Amino acid sequence: MDDKKILGMNTNSIVSGIEAGSFSENKNVDSLYNVTAYLSDLAGCGFYRIAQPFMWLEERRAANIKLMNITSLIVHRRFSNLLIIQRQFHEKIMDHLKMVKEKYQIPIVYELDDDLWGISRNSPAFSTYHKSDVLTRAKECINFCDAVTTSTTPLAKVLREFNDNVFVLPNCLDFRLWKQRKEHLDKEKIVIGWFGSPTHFDDLDRIKNVFTTILNKNKNVIFRFMGYLYAPLKNYVSTGRVELVKGVKVEQYPRHAQLNAPDIFLIPVTDTRFNHSKSSLKWLEAAAMGVPVVASNEMPYKSVISHGKTGFLANTDIEWLNYINELIESAELRAKIGQASYEWVKKNRSISNEYLKWDQVYRSVIKGDYSGAKEFNIDNLKGEDIN
Repeated sequence: MDDKKILGMNTNSIVSGIEAGSFSENKNVDSLYNVTAYLSDLAGCGFYRIAQPFMWLEERRAANIKLMNITSLIVHRRFSNLLIIQRQFHEKIMDHLKMVKEKYQIPIVYELDDDLWGISRNSPAFSTYHKSDVLTRAKECINFCDAVTTSTTPLAKVLREFNDNVFVLPNCLDFRLWKQRKEHLDKEKIVIGWFGSPTHFDDLDRIKNVFTTILNKNKNVIFRFMGYLYAPLKNYVSTGRVELVKGVKVEQYPRHAQLNAPDIFLIPVTDTRFNHSKSSLKWLEAAAMGVPVVASNEMPYKSVISHGKTGFLANTDIEWLNYINELIESAELRAKIGQASYEWVKKNRSISNEYLKWDQVYRSVIKGDYSGAKEFNIDNLKGEDIN
């Protein structure tokens, strides 16, 4: 199966919106059930939290899926067994949900994977989400829905202030899309990478001195940024020591990331409430490529990386420099860390296995019985498995 088909789950349909057709009546949720979902976006959030697990549910014949984009508010002639609302808080959303509840009597699940109440004032997103009516509507929606799904345990604790039925479904990867980098050979040029958006300026700024020290002391090192170029390093672009690779659409991202895979991946994060609730998706993606990571010794990464085995966790600039230099100097160490992290992620975060958690949660919500879903709640797993 080619990448575009896997990523798309009818990518064209996701982009245009699938009109509401008539599902066949299916009250027996022990067999195939029907789900309609409103995606928040057509980027990473919509893909990892909705499109990817739903694709697996449909491929495995667990569910029939209807995906609607964020601009669609179609009143369905007949809804399915379950409605999923992802990150929706526009002005008419509550009227829509109340109509669905009154007319169709089906359960509604709210999906959210960010702590909107913990966004830093320095973030470009702060002004958008901290308009009082946006957060008020978000709380109202979460409280109204029958259940909530989210990606991490810390975020689940935040959301339980508004709804008791919160279930953790960890972010996962499709290993048909992500391929392991096999070689970590000694070579003249070592590429150190960071991938992300301008919202992570504060995270990058945490290790600004590390960037310049590595560049000044290691003439064979190149820093590769994808999606956003850290402004203080712009002067190095003309020298060829710093590269910017443009971001791409979600359906192109896994292949694009692999074509531009670095030898070492950096994940600095600041110690903030917002970051505490994030998932370790950046580490999952790097690990799936077999690329060793040095990350901040903060949540979420300290909850999933085994220091010295599946990556390195750094507290100070000296530690950042030491771990990066160890990886620069040893192809054997890069290969060892990369292989160990790949094996962990493939075992614990492959959607080919983990989609069953989505299935169990949705079936339980449809039945109104949450006991079956709670055994899959990541709160009940060991700390080393929390993502």
